[in-house]
Amino acid sequence: MSNLPAKALVLAAGLGERLRPLTLQSPKPLLPLWGVPLLGRILDMLEAWGVREVAINLHWRPEMIRQYLAGRESDLLVRFSHEPEILGTGGALRPLRSFLEDGPFWVVNSDIVAAALDSAPLLSALKAGNGLAAAWLEPKKGPRTVEADRKGRVTCFRSPTPGVPGTFTFCGAQVVSPRVFDFLPENKVCSIIEAYERAMEQGVFVDGVT
Repeated sequence: MSNLPAKALVLAAGLGERLRPLTLQSPKPLLPLWGVPLLGRILDMLEAWGVREVAINLHWRPEMIRQYLAGRESDLLVRFSHEPEILGTGGALRPLRSFLEDGPFWVVNSDIVAAALDSAPLLSALKAGNGLAAAWLEPKKGPRTVEADRKGRVTCFRSPTPGVPGTFTFCGAQVVSPRVFDFLPENKVCSIIEAYERAMEQGVFVDGVT
């Protein structure tokens, strides 16, 4: 597919509370999986997808992430967005609007494991559906709080019956249209899910890809 997204936001500001005490001294994105930090794996994946510029938001132990990336060999151009207050997955977009708004971009959690994830179905879904985003969904594992219709369009991110057949888990990787900035809530701290829900209320869809 031509015109691959060249930019991405990697979300790395979280406190990693569920993995304490491991994350008391190290940010979760730097925890190793098979000897390679999670963040390094995500950046390798994005680079393989054609990404050339990455923004990384920082909060907890930012100096460690900066130090790691300073010593990492890569052709990626990396910029940092430091958050004295954690802004959430939606709020993190605002300071980076001028960087991201020139075309579709990736938003990826820095602490996920996506060794076999193929970007092509996500890109195809965004292009074919002309929606706001295409999100990676898992149909069998995790909390499965997402509902989708037969066309694959997300109908609900907060299912009242999580885990039942036909529900999915949002896995923290998505390709997003810059139109998302039109739907971000006014409050400074917010989730990207809130933007998606506001868009869905206006008939703008998010496509799910399993």
